[in-house]
Amino acid sequence: PTIIAFAVWKNFGYNMIIFLAGLQAIPPDLYEAARIDGASPWRQFRHITLPMLKPTMLMVGILTVSGYFQLFAEPYVMTEGGPLQSTVSVLYLMYDDGFKWWNMGVASAVAFLLFIIILAITIALLRLARKLGAARRWAHPPNSRWSSRACRARRRSAAFRRARGRARAQPPGRESMPARSRNPTS
Repeated sequence: PTIIAFAVWKNFGYNMIIFLAGLQAIPPDLYEAARIDGASPWRQFRHITLPMLKPTMLMVGILTVSGYFQLFAEPYVMTEGGPLQSTVSVLYLMYDDGFKWWNMGVASAVAFLLFIIILAITIALLRLARKLGAARRWAHPPNSRWSSRACRARRRSAAFRRARGRARAQPPGRESMPARSRNPTS
């Protein structure tokens, strides 16, 4: 429990800086519009702050999970594996096998398995976020050029231009002429 508390305390500040950046990225106009509409502070938090922080929470979740799988300094400094290897983390096991017992093959296998586990958890978190709709907003902010609203508007305008181009009438007799005879110089 002490090592867990120490690791949480160590990462708390870093995560709070990321959350602070996410909070500062929320446009104040949304809160102003909600206040004008009569939303309470709880509704503003629930319907504006939390949805806009979903991408930030996803990133903090991925970084925190991968960071806790790579926990090394805390068990090494505090207990060096602890009583009967009870505080050995995956990274500490890799270090112990590789540099204390010179089992480089075992240390490499542990590192590869750690990579696979972190990759699988990251993919699972990204799929969960995509299912909940956070990853889309993370990849393309709402006012960016590639947001879904902007893409839909571009598709509509392109379809409108194509339809307008087809609807333009050509001079009579032009569509029946072969392509070569349209050029008056030939």
